[in-house]
Parts: sequence; C-alpha cells; structure tokens
Amino acid sequence: QANIISDLQVSLKQNNGVAASLPGDLFYGQVTLKSTSTKASSETLKIERKVSSVSLITKGIIKMLDSRDGNFYYKIKKTKSSFNHNGELTGEDIEYIIPATMNDKGNVVADNTTILPASDITIELYKDDKMILSSENVKNLEKVSINEGELSELTFDLSKNSGNIVVADWG
Repeated sequence: QANIISDLQVSLKQNNGVAASLPGDLFYGQVTLKSTSTKASSETLKIERKVSSVSLITKGIIKMLDSRDGNFYYKIKKTKSSFNHNGELTGEDIEYIIPATMNDKGNVVADNTTILPASDITIELYKDDKMILSSENVKNLEKVSINEGELSELTFDLSKNSGNIVVADWG
C-alpha cells in the first residue's frame, strides 16, 4: 500500500526470519525525467545488479567426523530482507538455508546461490541439524562480506579451522 514512491520496497518472502525463496537475479536503477515541451529528449537508465552470488565448500569433514553419512545444509545469517526505492538495503535480518551435498572427494558443497549482499554475514554448516562449523569461529576470518554483483567463493577446512574467500566476476 504505497502512496508515494518512498513507500515502495522489494522484500523477500520469509517464514519466521528464514527466506522462503531465493531472490534470483534482481536489478535496480533510477533516473529523474524532466519534462520538456519543446523537444524530444532521452535519458539513460543505468541498472545495477542488487544480489550477490555465493559458492560454498567445506573440506575435512570425513577427517573430523569420521563419516560420510548425514544431511548437510548451510545457513547464511545477517543479511537484510529488503531494499527501498533508492536501492538501499533495509528491513529486518533474514537467514538463508542452502542445501548441501557431499561430493566424491568428501567435501560438502552447495551450488551457487543468490542472496542479498551484506557487510558482515555469518555462515554456518549443519549436519543432521547440529552446527559443525561457524564462520565466526574460523581463526583467519574476522569478517565475511558479500558484495552486490560479485560471486564469492568461500572454502572452509574443518580440520584446520580455516577459511578462504575468493571474489570473482559474475559468471
């Protein structure tokens, strides 16, 4: 129910603070049009990608847990749930639950997933609903930032309690 443009926002559907669906590929742009009655004019609308893409992998699972069995998933916490008419992130914090599988090498992997960006997120790995890794406890990761328009490839090593982030161009 918007009366003026500043009332508008794009928000993710959620269920108790967990994203009910992933944002997909969202873009934003804004231009001010000036009316001129004497000649035709054009304005260029520049749009920017508003989402981030995250690729997750965790090594050392079998070495630490001595098992390949179990159901795995990642949680990404502390991203905002909306952006406003100016393209600024707003709203309450939301979490993403991302399914993961163990590959042939014994690494737990999750496909590239789009999320709304954030400057300080927490990534957790769960096995059978029990948390086995949190980025907040990884010794060489002080802060995990995920920027809009970028693909962040995050690799954790459970046996070394370490992590690595590589930022790549989209696609």
